[in-house]
Amino acid sequence: MPDPQNETSFQIDWWNRVSLRMGIGVLLVTAAALASVGWFVNRQGAESFREQHITHAHDIARVVADRLADRMMAGGAAATWTSVAEEAAHFLETADVTRIMLVSNKGQVKVSTDPAYNGQTLAIDTSDCPECGREQIGNTTAMQTVASDGGKWLRLIEPVPAKPGCFACHPQDKTAEGQALRGYILLDFDLAGLEQAARQLRYVVLVVGAISGLLLLALVSWLFRHSVMRALDTIVGTAGRIAGGDLSARAPVESRDELGQLANHFNRMAERIEDEVGRLEASNLESSMLYSLVVEVSRHNEITEVASTVIKVLMQKLAPQQIAFFAKTADGRWVCATHSDNGLVSGSGTLESALISPAGDLAGILARFQDGLVTRALRDMRLQLLDEGMGFQFAMPLVSASGLLGLLACRPGALKVKLEPEMIENLGVHLALALENALHYTGAITDALTLLRNKSYGLSRLDEAVYAAQRQQQGLALVMLDIDHFKRINDTYGHPVGDEVLKEVAQRIRACSRKADLAVRFGGEEFLVILPQTKADSLAGIGERLRAAVAASPVTADGGKHSIPVRVSVGLAAFRAGLDKADTLLARADQALYRAKNAGRNRVEIDE
Repeated sequence: MPDPQNETSFQIDWWNRVSLRMGIGVLLVTAAALASVGWFVNRQGAESFREQHITHAHDIARVVADRLADRMMAGGAAATWTSVAEEAAHFLETADVTRIMLVSNKGQVKVSTDPAYNGQTLAIDTSDCPECGREQIGNTTAMQTVASDGGKWLRLIEPVPAKPGCFACHPQDKTAEGQALRGYILLDFDLAGLEQAARQLRYVVLVVGAISGLLLLALVSWLFRHSVMRALDTIVGTAGRIAGGDLSARAPVESRDELGQLANHFNRMAERIEDEVGRLEASNLESSMLYSLVVEVSRHNEITEVASTVIKVLMQKLAPQQIAFFAKTADGRWVCATHSDNGLVSGSGTLESALISPAGDLAGILARFQDGLVTRALRDMRLQLLDEGMGFQFAMPLVSASGLLGLLACRPGALKVKLEPEMIENLGVHLALALENALHYTGAITDALTLLRNKSYGLSRLDEAVYAAQRQQQGLALVMLDIDHFKRINDTYGHPVGDEVLKEVAQRIRACSRKADLAVRFGGEEFLVILPQTKADSLAGIGERLRAAVAASPVTADGGKHSIPVRVSVGLAAFRAGLDKADTLLARADQALYRAKNAGRNRVEIDE
């Protein structure tokens, strides 16, 4: 038999139901009560029957004994018995006596209203008559229950005491034991009526008891059902819902009694459980989310990669309806990653100004959130929560000692746990730290003037690109550019103008490059572009496109005071699997650049 303590749920068998056991208990109590009542009524009836007939027997015996003594002392002799028998027969009709017998103290029937008993000797049991046979005779009546000839009688035995005049005729018994007793008068009362009445009483008690028991059972069951079981069923049902995972289930409190108090305490317990489970689930969500962020973000150092990774993790953990992650970059721009498949949105200028006055794609992104949510977060520089209109959403500025680093705006989906402000703020702290680390890393690998990647980072990436091309059998090419006559520009316009020219050329090279390409300031006026997955037959077009992009228009410098034509020489080399390494590929591109410069500058050369 299964142990209910080890089962998560079990079906209650009908014989184990509380209502059934309560009903059986009511029936047993009712049956016991009715049996007690029947026994008491029956006993009282029997006692009443005996007391009534004892009184009659005593009176009849006294009358019969007195008349017997009178006739005996009057000298009636044998006629006395006949006369006494006739007078005794009178009581058969008036006192409901079945028979009356006069018996000697030896037990011989002297006379009986039933002639069949005349002359018989009866065994007289006077154990209930302690005074019978003694000197002083009282009024005690003995009783016997006699069964014979198919009948049953109550026999009352009345002693007939000897009077002083009796010893004149019976001197021989004067000194004998029992001399004070002349005999007995036996009165038989038919018990058939009493037993019939008892049977009828038992039948009535049984019928009334059965009807009363059923009515009582129905009444108690109805009261128990409506007063107890309905409340218990409700609490049991609510407990089952909670066990099934619905921690918001509550039992209605329908009365101000013990069951109402039980439901109230049950609800308080359920609230405590829901709160505790909510805290545990929120803690688990926070721990899981932060762990995933730390692990995933630690694999990336670029701001764009960090932003995309943050969106990926939060999409898994928060299942948001809308989400946008904004971050500033090391080159004075900003990027925005969203849950859509459109990739990153980026723009120039400060992040704060872009969010306060959004335009283009950024305006469409911010329109997915409640009006004023982001601007209030930027104004107060703290978490903003809203739960109206579009539903629950928040905007969390990501700040450090240096100022605004980014912002997370989110409209979460249906979650099992409530996002508490403390959890969101803790998330913001970790995101701000990730952005700050990414900015520091980006600053370390970025040329401060042109905002292109610096030489050391470029050479490191070149090694990686050569390894990938050799292992995966993919194309790879390298471009080197040099600004023609850059020293003349510095000497003519000054170094500040020369710096402006360098920044503009870097911007034109970046704009002309693919997303997978990496533009590097290699040193002075030299630039390097790494072209992964590029075949040798496309180098001429790529080189010419870069040269033309730089020479497309003069560079305006010094606030528009100068318009300076700028030209570049371009050298390219394609990676040769099995022959080239990073340094040889770089040397070949440099040789091509050297040939372009020697051939008159502002031209493209390719090392075959």
